[in-house]
Amino acid sequence: MRHSLTGPAELPIGPLKKLRTGLRLFVLLFALPAAVLLGQSSADALFQPPRIIDFHFQFRQIAWLDTLYQSHADGEYRPAVVEVDGQRYDSVGVRFKGTSSFYGYPGDKKSLRVKFNKYSNFTLYGLKKVNLNNGLSDPTLLREKLYLDFLWQKQISAPRANFARVYLNGAYWGLYTLVEHVDKTFMQQRFGQKSGNLFKAQVAPLVYKGEDQAAYAADFELKTNEAQNDWSDLIHFMWLLADIRTTGKEIDQQFFLTPYLRAWAANNLFVNTDSYLGSASNYYLYQDVHDGRFRHIIWDVNLALGARNGAADLDVWYLPENRPLNARLLADPDTRKAYHDTLYAYLSSGFLPEQLFPQIDSLWQLIESDFLVDTLKMYSNDDVLSALDFDVGNTPGLKPFILERRAWLLTQTGLAEADRVETVAGLQIHSYPNPFNDQCRIDFRLPVAGPVQLALFDVRGSKVRAVFSGSRSAGRHWIRFQADALASGLYWLHLRQGALSRVRKILLIR
Repeated sequence: MRHSLTGPAELPIGPLKKLRTGLRLFVLLFALPAAVLLGQSSADALFQPPRIIDFHFQFRQIAWLDTLYQSHADGEYRPAVVEVDGQRYDSVGVRFKGTSSFYGYPGDKKSLRVKFNKYSNFTLYGLKKVNLNNGLSDPTLLREKLYLDFLWQKQISAPRANFARVYLNGAYWGLYTLVEHVDKTFMQQRFGQKSGNLFKAQVAPLVYKGEDQAAYAADFELKTNEAQNDWSDLIHFMWLLADIRTTGKEIDQQFFLTPYLRAWAANNLFVNTDSYLGSASNYYLYQDVHDGRFRHIIWDVNLALGARNGAADLDVWYLPENRPLNARLLADPDTRKAYHDTLYAYLSSGFLPEQLFPQIDSLWQLIESDFLVDTLKMYSNDDVLSALDFDVGNTPGLKPFILERRAWLLTQTGLAEADRVETVAGLQIHSYPNPFNDQCRIDFRLPVAGPVQLALFDVRGSKVRAVFSGSRSAGRHWIRFQADALASGLYWLHLRQGALSRVRKILLIR
């Protein structure tokens, strides 16, 4: 039958839908708490605390590198012996993986997927597969780890990450990001189940194209239950999204809404546009076996924090064409507000320079020496050493990007309600001359009267001077700033009033 978008409310019935009414009350009453679903596992030793793990691969083939390139073409694993954390695995499967990270990364340092149970019943700390990512477009090699750690802390469904020194047939192949794989083991650990349908998005905007399953073959790949090959509930979900009258409550009947709002907010905050937010790719949908609802899982985040397009001014309400899920949620006042409030909660708890910069410094101290001797990486050592603080090609400096992203978000009016305290239209800061020598004038404007702090930070995020701290009336003010013994270089002025802040670059030249 055909389903008119303006027709009756009765929905098409997939094989799980008849079970939902009776199961929903049971699930609501007896569902496992998040702490259980994100419980401990033996794989925790791989990902916490931050460390570098050695992977020594030995291939028996004479032309082993050629066979790895062929593995990318045919998708088949090649046998290898590997030693990890002092444990030898006599036969595992290895292949090159990825699209951009394969074709866009110069040289032979390609991303790898390792399947420990390909030929024997091996696991690595309970994991059957892991990924070794080459950090395409990230001269710091920190973005993926930084964002995935944030997602883990916020209990947002996504893999975990650490670092790996990779050796192929005795040669140091470079420093990689070690990333958990999304598979049945992942589902069991996160959701307490593993037998539901797992769909991997290729380019999947969730646009309804009719009932023919073949119409979605380029959108998704079914990774589990391939023999049954039942897409009817996923198609039904897209049918629901196609109706512009669909509300957030109706979406929540088929999709875990609150976890998705957290993921959406995080993707926007970290400018992870290589996701459903932008490219409509790099995510999974897992169908819960109890009530049939879908869960969203973030995947492949190495282009977050400006590595994809360098833009810190991504709008809070960014919505490309043909993203019906986000469009329906933005059209519903309740889910629109819930998304907005989640994003701003993360902005004030987790996306702060005083939280992120020490984490960046600690991770960099961990990997610096191994990354610098990586001769196959796509960046020079000069680029790598400057990438925390300065742009490298189209990729912005990591710390300045975080400061600019935070400042931009705090200038947005959010829901545009007259009484919203986040509105910062009047909070401004300027300095001149800029660049300056010895002294400059700093002008700032406050939207309301009250305490205000003005501080100076260096490019590594360290506070070097408290410029002003006190109460001021609403309106314009100015301060003469004397550089005194400060060294030449780039600095950041950080103006804060309550929960609001603005930043401004200044350049001291002596």
